[in-house]
Parts: sequence; structure tokens; C-alpha cells
Amino acid sequence: MPLIQSQKRKSPKWKVGWRHEVNKKRSHKKPLHYLDTPLHVNRIEQATLEALMEACCKNLEETRKAPAMMAKLLKKSQLDSWDLLAPSPLGDTGKQTSFNEAICLIREAFADVDPQMADFVDLMVKNQWIEGRVLPNKTTGAYCTNFPKTKEPRVYVTYLGSDQDVSTLAHELGHGFHAWVMRDLPRAQINYPMTLAETASVFAETALREILLKKASTHEEKLDCAWSNLESSSAFLINIPARFDFEKSFYDKRAERALNPQELSELMNKAWTKWYGPVLSKNDDLFWAHKLHFSIAGDQSFYNFPYTFGYLFSLSLYARRKELGSDFMKAYLGILRDTGRMTAEDLIQKHLDEDIRKPQFWQKSIDLVLQKLNRIAALT
Repeated sequence: MPLIQSQKRKSPKWKVGWRHEVNKKRSHKKPLHYLDTPLHVNRIEQATLEALMEACCKNLEETRKAPAMMAKLLKKSQLDSWDLLAPSPLGDTGKQTSFNEAICLIREAFADVDPQMADFVDLMVKNQWIEGRVLPNKTTGAYCTNFPKTKEPRVYVTYLGSDQDVSTLAHELGHGFHAWVMRDLPRAQINYPMTLAETASVFAETALREILLKKASTHEEKLDCAWSNLESSSAFLINIPARFDFEKSFYDKRAERALNPQELSELMNKAWTKWYGPVLSKNDDLFWAHKLHFSIAGDQSFYNFPYTFGYLFSLSLYARRKELGSDFMKAYLGILRDTGRMTAEDLIQKHLDEDIRKPQFWQKSIDLVLQKLNRIAALT
């Protein structure tokens, strides 16, 4: 695992010029746009991506309240860029949640959705399919994988006991549950795109946050729970679109010539100014240099917008629990099972009767975020 990480970091990202040349050679009838490949890989249409970004941009003034409230809780007038990933200032910094306690919390959250999900957590623990130890040769972070032959998921995490580790474990178990409900399908039908890969994982995190909020008894505990919602809103509705805007402008410029580091920093600064506005004390104009997502080689260009897609889609699903009642789990499992054999447009049209090519679909999900932000604002 450390070897793989090392190889990734040494891979030259800036294969943008190479991709431009490949696109020219792949089509002799009409130009192949640099977004055509990431759209195809993620099984969405250009209209869907435009509707998603349009909705995010339209609500920017409201979603900026998330980082603004983070600054308020940190007792600052403006956030510094490094505060975007800061732990909650209201949390107990010495608090450690044991691995068993984390499993119990996640199981309770899953059970609140449906007993099938709780049973899955029991199965993962019983079969020792979660590798959570802290070892000399393990890096930080986590991921979930699935064995093609046995159709069994495995979760690997370096569990240190922080609140973020609990959330990460829930996230990866969400991925595992996604793979588990597809285990009887042919291999050709279980390869889902990144836009839909985050469906079950973000759903699991949302379920965990709801349980933690229910358990919070004091004002400070409720604000502590709300911090993760502020971070998520800032990340998915501001930071990710900023990354997309930067990469898009970079591809446009690179079609003309190579860019130097100062020019890359200027493009990043422009993207952050557009999306963060006055919320930050200073933009992180070197974000292009230290964010691994920009440095992944191969076919992973535009490794950004699928996160916002998955975040808003998962919130939309979670909100339908009350609406669908006892039929929710059947619909949820149907969606997860179809993620590997349908486009995102067809999947959501089939199961939710919604057209994701229109900004109205995404506005409904953003409205859910804004409702949460308003509740948090009342707490602060």
C-alpha cells in the first residue's frame, strides 16, 4: 500500500497536453472535447454536469454561510485556508472512540435506516473483514475493495479513534454494503462510475451524523456534531466546484501552450476568489501543487465533480426515507444494484422519476443543505 501511494505521487500529473493530443487522434470527424472522456467514464451527459454546476453557482451566496459559520465558531472574522480541514473547536481534543464503540455507533445508525444494513455491519465484524489496526507499514486513510471471485468486500483503515475516523469507517462500510448487495450480479454489471460510487458511502455518513445529533444533549455537543455538516457543505458545494473551474481553465490554456507555476497559481487564485469570495483571509493559490487529486495519472482527469454529484444525490435519497416509508429500502437497494448497468440519467429517471439534466433536481438537494445550515445558524 505505501508503495502504491509512492508511485502515485511520483506520477507526473500534468498530462494535459498529452490528453489533448490523444483526443485529436481519437476522432477525425469532429473534435473530441476534453470533458467528453470524463463525462463518458462517469456515465453522465454534458447537460447534467452543466445543471449541477449551475445550481451550485446559483446558491453560492447561501452556501458560503457554511465556511462563515466555521469562522465564527473558531472566533475569527475570516477563515484561513487551512481551517477548511480543521477539527471542531468544540470537540474534546483528548476524546478517543474505541474501534468497538465506533462499530456500535455505525451499527445503530445503519439499523435506524433498515435492519439489513445493521446485519451487514455484524457480518463484516464477525468475518473480520475490517482491517483497522495501526501498523508500521500502513499509511493513513482508508479504502474499500471487493474480491471478484468470492464477491466479498474488505475495508482497510488505519483507525486512530478520532471523530473523523468514525465517519471514515462509516463511509467505507457504506461502500462495502454497496458491493455486498450487488454480489449476485455478473461482473459486467457491477462496475459503477465514480458519480454513483459515492452514493452508499455518503448515505452512510449522513445516517451516522443523524444518530450523533440525536444523541447530543447539550448545546455544545449539537454544535460539535454540526461542524462536520459545515465542512461537507463547504467541501462539496464550494471547494469541489472551484477545483472543476480551475481544471477547466487549465485545459483551455494548455491547448494553446504550456503553463508555468506562477500561471497555475493565478488560475487557482481566480477559481478560489470566484467560489469563496470574502470568506477566506487568503486563497490557497498553491492548491494545484499539493492536492493529490490533480496529480493522479491515467484516465482520472477531472477527479472532482463526481464528489458533488454523489453528495447531493445521496442527500436526496436520504431525504426520501419518510416519503417512501416501508418501501424505501426496496427502492434504495434497486438503485444500488442498477448503478453498474445504467447511466446516471436513466437510473434516477427509473427509480425517482426525476430528470437530473435540469437544475431543479439539484436545487431540491441544495435546499436540504440550506435547511441544515439555517438550523446550525440558529444554534450559533
